[in-house]
Amino acid sequence: MCIAFAVPRDFPNALLPAAYTFATERYASYRFGPAYQKYLADGGAKGSWWTVVGIGFTSLVLIIAVAIIIVYALAWRDHAQIDWDPRH
Repeated sequence: MCIAFAVPRDFPNALLPAAYTFATERYASYRFGPAYQKYLADGGAKGSWWTVVGIGFTSLVLIIAVAIIIVYALAWRDHAQIDWDPRH
């Protein structure tokens, strides 16, 4: 996040997420690849991508729900009115 605030305005939006995704994948392959290959060679089961997608989507929904609850709780605590009108 700190790097994102330091780059110029015309910096390509997709470059930072692509860079850290690539770096994370390379690190994980280097660090855990041989152990995972051995696990598969020994007859270990390969997990489903749909399980990963389901867990990721469920996590996203939970994070959004918690964020909404926090916003409403803070507004309720301060007796503030939430104005959802985008024209303001």
